[in-house]
Amino acid sequence: DWDKHTLLGVLSSYAVIGFWQEALSLMDTWSKQGKRINRHHVAATLNTLARGHQWKACLNMITSVHRNASNSTARALIDPVSLLAAVSASSFSRQWSAALSLLSF
Repeated sequence: DWDKHTLLGVLSSYAVIGFWQEALSLMDTWSKQGKRINRHHVAATLNTLARGHQWKACLNMITSVHRNASNSTARALIDPVSLLAAVSASSFSRQWSAALSLLSF
């Protein structure tokens, strides 16, 4: 059974090797098991998605966090650096409206 530090290590490794699908799957599994996800997990996953130029997945993840959490919790889970990674993925893919929409979060 993994702890939160092991999860963070794995998610960070996924960013380096480009396993964005695995990162999403792991976060989904972790969440479904009722384990607590923190801002470091969200940041590592968004970084992995951004490195893979997965702007839609970044946007979906941020939207999901905001939908499923209170405003203050969502702000605590998605820090400015994570948001910048998502904006970067959107702009790299020339998805300017998506990049701008992220700024509203």
